[in-house]
Amino acid sequence: MKRLCQWAIASILALNFGCAQSTQPEYNPPPVPAVSPETSTIPPEPDELPSATPRKVDVTVALSDPEDLKVKPGDQLEKGEIISDMTRRRTQLERTKKQLDLSLEQLNLPIPEPLPVVDVELPPVDLTMETEAIKQAQLALEQAQESVEFQKAKLEANRRFKIPEMNAIDQAQGYTELLQLEQNRQSAALAIMQSVAARQAKQRDYQYLQYQQALEQQRNLMAYQRDVSNFVVNVQRVGVSRNQLLTRLDEVETELESASVFSPYAGVVRRVDIERQSNDTLLARLVLDVEQP
Repeated sequence: MKRLCQWAIASILALNFGCAQSTQPEYNPPPVPAVSPETSTIPPEPDELPSATPRKVDVTVALSDPEDLKVKPGDQLEKGEIISDMTRRRTQLERTKKQLDLSLEQLNLPIPEPLPVVDVELPPVDLTMETEAIKQAQLALEQAQESVEFQKAKLEANRRFKIPEMNAIDQAQGYTELLQLEQNRQSAALAIMQSVAARQAKQRDYQYLQYQQALEQQRNLMAYQRDVSNFVVNVQRVGVSRNQLLTRLDEVETELESASVFSPYAGVVRRVDIERQSNDTLLARLVLDVEQP
């Protein structure tokens, strides 16, 4: 009985000790920061880089004759070595270029500009002599008129007062002088009319010259306007022709540059195929195996 009690007490104590240990917190040490290993920054070797050079290249060339192709399958080419050269086409293009250059030189020649119309004024009419003649005729007329009036007055006085010294012969002579004076007056008047007519004729001749000159000026002006219009049209036509020639020249020069085709890479010609024909031009396709550096 006593042993049984001791065993029970020992079991209870052992159970309590185990429970006490299970309720105590477990000790966890603080985390230690992980140290990452150093990464290498050394660039890869050149052999490890991807190559920018293609392994195969297709080259299409235009041929005017099969003999323009200068390579055949299996040929080893260096970079820049000629693949095709259109000799016959090049000759034609060079001839065309010379003709275009010559035409451009002719178009670049200066176009003569129309000469402007020069106004030519007639000198003023000189009526000095005619005017002086009229003055002299008017003076002669006045003198003749005075002589006639004086002779009339003299004859009238003789008739009225019957001067004894004046006989019939003297009176007849007086009337003869009066008649002569009348004729002189009429001649003076006629001279005035003639002088005036001469001045008017000279003025009419001058006016006719002015009219003829005005007509000539008008014809010259119309001809000048026509020349200016033709000049503008010619300048425009030359400009259009020059632009067309320059465009054609650019096309010819571009075609000349493409008349020869050079290998873009060093390599071996694997295959040559004639694809199609367009007008007088053959299109050939080459496959080039490119040498890798």
